[in-house]
Amino acid sequence: MGIRYSPAIAVKAKSQKRGTNKSWRMDETYIKVKGQWTYLYRAVDSRGDTLDFMLATMLDILQVKYLNNIIEQDHRFIKKITKPMMGFKAFHSAQATIDGIETAHMIRKGQLSEENIPAYKQFMALAG
Repeated sequence: MGIRYSPAIAVKAKSQKRGTNKSWRMDETYIKVKGQWTYLYRAVDSRGDTLDFMLATMLDILQVKYLNNIIEQDHRFIKKITKPMMGFKAFHSAQATIDGIETAHMIRKGQLSEENIPAYKQFMALAG
């Protein structure tokens, strides 16, 4: 069920998130898909808000290590959730799962609403 609806909910969430400041960083972490390490690129601003994310098999990115401390901290929640899964069997299911995880994380960080709306109500509004 998550594979089916997560991508659509993630697209809606990305379009509804609050504005960002001008300082942001991008970094990658790795997710196992079909036994192969796949890049998960993530961009966050200086407040720690998720700007965007993308799962890809190969992409050249310039890295500046000292600028990535905020995003390295933000990667921890992805690793904590995906590590027990021991990898994914297909790229599309990995992408759908990451869409759901990232959207839930944006809701928890309060990125989708300036008001103090409970997380489940925000999710229901996106899914509805």
